[in-house]
Amino acid sequence: ERFAYKVDIQLILPSALAISASTIDLSSGGISFYSPEALKTDAHIEVVIRFPREKEPFSIGGRIAWIKQVRQAPLGRQAESQYKIGLEFINLAALKARIISRNIGKYIRSRKICPVGK
Repeated sequence: ERFAYKVDIQLILPSALAISASTIDLSSGGISFYSPEALKTDAHIEVVIRFPREKEPFSIGGRIAWIKQVRQAPLGRQAESQYKIGLEFINLAALKARIISRNIGKYIRSRKICPVGK
């Protein structure tokens, strides 16, 4: 199940370029986020995420599952374009999976929310 969950993240692209982004929702299997950069479907990237109640940020590997342009910049102004991107976690270690699940649980209990789409 996906839950609306907003947190700032860093995307580490294959070129080692780091991009700041913001999540839209989160599940145990992946995230969706807004990005100013158009990423390529099936690209493998690293996401650095810091949950508010965790001491340290951690990195999760993922595959870009889908991308949708949600705002187009005026001609010649790339910085204003925005993309909604879905990322599937890959090779997620058990410890990181537990941290994600624990933070989803804390978030749900603190806000008494329902899954996205329900």
